[in-house]
Amino acid sequence: LVYLNKLKEVCQALFLFFVLWIETFGYFVYLHLTTIVFYHLLLRLSSFIFTLKSSDSKRHTKQPL
Repeated sequence: LVYLNKLKEVCQALFLFFVLWIETFGYFVYLHLTTIVFYHLLLRLSSFIFTLKSSDSKRHTKQPL
């Protein structure tokens, strides 16, 4: 009976540890993914602004002074 109780306690502890580990791991993965997505969006935005600026400068140089 004591052995079964100990086994139950160990199983509960392992389950809690597993749940905590998954939560922490999921949180880190979520952070990593959001960082990658944010960085990607920032890159896209900067390249978009750069192309706008370069096309704007080309348009300005085409006009005769």
